[in-house]
Amino acid sequence: MCRVFATQMLLCPVVLLPVISLLARLVSPAVQLEIATFGATADYKQNRFYKSALEKGLDVILRPARLRSRLPDIVQVDMPSVSRETHFGTVGKFNTDYSPSVITQYVSERTGMTVVVVDQKGPKVLGFFALATEIHDDSGAPHTLEHLCFMGSKSYRYKGVLDKLATRAYSTTNAWTATDHTAYTLDTAGWAGFAQILPVYLEHVIVPTLTDAGCYTEVHHVDGSGHDAGVVYSEMQGVQNTQGELMDLRSKRLLYPEGIGFRYETGGMMEQLRVLTADRIREFHREMYQPKNLCLVIVGEIDHTDLLGILDDFEGTILLDIPKPAAPFKRPWVESKPTPALQKTSVVTVDFPEEDESSGEIMISFFGPDCNDAVLGK
Repeated sequence: MCRVFATQMLLCPVVLLPVISLLARLVSPAVQLEIATFGATADYKQNRFYKSALEKGLDVILRPARLRSRLPDIVQVDMPSVSRETHFGTVGKFNTDYSPSVITQYVSERTGMTVVVVDQKGPKVLGFFALATEIHDDSGAPHTLEHLCFMGSKSYRYKGVLDKLATRAYSTTNAWTATDHTAYTLDTAGWAGFAQILPVYLEHVIVPTLTDAGCYTEVHHVDGSGHDAGVVYSEMQGVQNTQGELMDLRSKRLLYPEGIGFRYETGGMMEQLRVLTADRIREFHREMYQPKNLCLVIVGEIDHTDLLGILDDFEGTILLDIPKPAAPFKRPWVESKPTPALQKTSVVTVDFPEEDESSGEIMISFFGPDCNDAVLGK
């Protein structure tokens, strides 16, 4: 047991020396060496025991049955499954006439988090964690934040932990940034793996590390040869000057005036990504990434009691890290300035770099009906 807990301590960025000293007297010489070497190394990521410690820590998180088999002296009592009280209340539940599914919606009375469960038979469980995100500039803060959330969280401060957890839980993770929302996805073979990784994934979304170093690496920096670099910067560099992107941007500039979120490039323009700061990204995260602005959509064969219990426990770990749930909150898009009607028809030509000048593209853009018309019965 001491060996396992000592290994977990290796994953903590702040080394508690008195605790490690006590554990070091109880564990094997090999683990004592790992502890001593880890504590003496300035850069833990370069430590040759780092990967081993990470693997052992993940084993503790994801394989409790294997852990119990190593602790024969502990009395194991199998408790019956019982329902528990949570802060989540049922908003509604209905059957669909277009698919063999039952849809249930829950809302947390504590944080305002919304959960929509689509009960559907099948081997996979799919999760979509969506936040309404709105910005009135081309800084790319929504897009860069999507990347930085995978760089670590409050309790799992190392890049790659989430991917390793996903692999061991037979899961895949992904994300995308749209103009009006950002979504994180989790696909898992079965509910058990989904339940294991869910609170870890949500912590990466709600309480990410957002370090200066991560911002430099993922967003923008100048490399050793003097060239602009960075994961997000390179991604946008590859598309910003294509004909489709140039036409789309010009169209948005014509359709939407200043102060309307649909006018801007949420992926980020290269000239603004060069000056985007970590503080601006943190500010955007604190403003938009609140549980009351988060909706979890989970599809598959779901244990509702287990799910709500996991989410209730997760909420308890983040209350000190998020804005007060009762604090004023301007809901993106819903409480934003409405888009005014077009006053005239515009025909413009957009030039773009292309070796083949024998052909081009035509884009026609116009406003459609209000997206809520069908819901309101208009």
